[in-house]
Amino acid sequence: MDILTAVLDAVQLKATRVQRLVVADVHREQVDRGTAAMLIVSEGRCGALVGTSEYPLPVGDFLLVLGQQTIELSQASSPAPTLVRCEYSLLADLPHPLVQQLPPVLHFGARYVTDPAEFGRTLALLDSELANAPHGNEFVAARLAEIAFVEALRKGVLAKSVEPAFLGALADPHVSASLDAIHVAPDKAWNVTDLAALAKLSRTVFAERFQRLVGEPPLRYVRAWRLLNARRELARGTAPVRTIARHAGYRSANGFSRAFRRFFSEPPSAVRRPR
Repeated sequence: MDILTAVLDAVQLKATRVQRLVVADVHREQVDRGTAAMLIVSEGRCGALVGTSEYPLPVGDFLLVLGQQTIELSQASSPAPTLVRCEYSLLADLPHPLVQQLPPVLHFGARYVTDPAEFGRTLALLDSELANAPHGNEFVAARLAEIAFVEALRKGVLAKSVEPAFLGALADPHVSASLDAIHVAPDKAWNVTDLAALAKLSRTVFAERFQRLVGEPPLRYVRAWRLLNARRELARGTAPVRTIARHAGYRSANGFSRAFRRFFSEPPSAVRRPR
């Protein structure tokens, strides 16, 4: 599993609702903590007020809004504008740099949405699914909405609108080499010297570069990913805690449980899904 896929899986990103929205006059909604909303103008023009920031949205423009915020959409064309609206849930309070660095609003002009690359094709397919409503369209629309979320993050990096960003670290060949190693083998007893060797940098240069791009020091990220990965395994599997502790690089279940409680303020048993 590649790094971004693993992180989005750990924070449990999921499209919960996808719909077409006609803005006649004014539409207001609240984006709560742990949710996000994507709005793409497919026909017409509208204005958006997110908190105290205003965004004029002609056809093709796009907003990604992460909670906790209020959105007010106002009609700015006749006939009333039509938007594609996607709603997401995610564990926004988990301590991973990607979640912590996401801006409250991402706004892209139509040139990013209507391009012939992946983002434009994904949104065109999404709009078609909602307009034509073939059998299975809810399942397909949800998957396309999740793809669109990832494409929005990619576009944010290219547009330099998410800076500094964990995703920027994935594009750096030196830091990404160390991140790959951490994600492939979280149980290994990593140290900065070994990670710097994988990055083909001196220890000092690597440590500075990693913290600048990722947002935290290398060994703190190692610990965070071990425990986040263990949390995901606890929530979705039936493996004993001692096995999950070993996968996370801990020698004992007790040591793992203490570290888990310090990190998440709850014991591993609180995360285990009832079966």
